[in-house]
Amino acid sequence: MIERPNQGTEGKRSLDEIVKEYWSRGRIEDIGHNFIEIRIESAFPGLWPQVNPALPYKEYVENELHKYNLRPEIAEAIIAEGDKAFIERFDAFAKEINVAIGAGVTSKEQADAIVEIATRAEAFILEYSRTRPRQGSR
Repeated sequence: MIERPNQGTEGKRSLDEIVKEYWSRGRIEDIGHNFIEIRIESAFPGLWPQVNPALPYKEYVENELHKYNLRPEIAEAIIAEGDKAFIERFDAFAKEINVAIGAGVTSKEQADAIVEIATRAEAFILEYSRTRPRQGSR
């Protein structure tokens, strides 16, 4: 059993339950945050120096779960049980964004291209999430 931080015994759930919840509609929508921050920062010239590369899916999941001090095998299970086509498309968007970012955002044209890619990535994630069952609480 896995215990979620800041919860008592009611927070203990099996690895299967955690993975199933992660691949539910609400959690998939949350994954879009990988691209939302990049889109927002790219839209404002004053924020261009803060634009960081998009993380590939595996790194994104590992970083998110690390924030909550969850065991590494949770990330491994989420990735192993994940929809491979979704993960490939997610990684393709991350790569496309990172190529557009290059050494940093320096022009409006470049920023506009990044915003467009990030917007498409978010739309893909939201559309995909609609195919997922609603489970767990957000």
